[in-house]
Amino acid sequence: DTGILQGGIDQIALMKPITKAQIQVEEPDEVPKALQKAIRIALSGRRGPVYLEFRETALVRKATDDADKNILPPEKYRPFNRPNGGPDEIKCVVETLKTAKRPLLIAGGGGNRFRCLRRTKNSL
Repeated sequence: DTGILQGGIDQIALMKPITKAQIQVEEPDEVPKALQKAIRIALSGRRGPVYLEFRETALVRKATDDADKNILPPEKYRPFNRPNGGPDEIKCVVETLKTAKRPLLIAGGGGNRFRCLRRTKNSL
């Protein structure tokens, strides 16, 4: 769908190949839920961008007095399912890598973000 703010371009379709999700906000009362959904999707699984499209109606209409009831505390919409190993598991992995004949460690981008790869290399 295209609108005046989108300049006649279907931006949802444009963003589909480069985002995890595309969310269109039609009304001001939808903004809190849309933002919470976008954050949940962006941070779940493999992190990635989410496109939010605000239609003109969402920007010019006044939100109802009940709109703030849609705002949840962060723990209700942010994912907390990140894997992490305890000290015993980490020691086991390090020992296995140290004794391996041809060790191979494959790590995702999160390893760089938290400097885990450097610490792991220094541990070996």
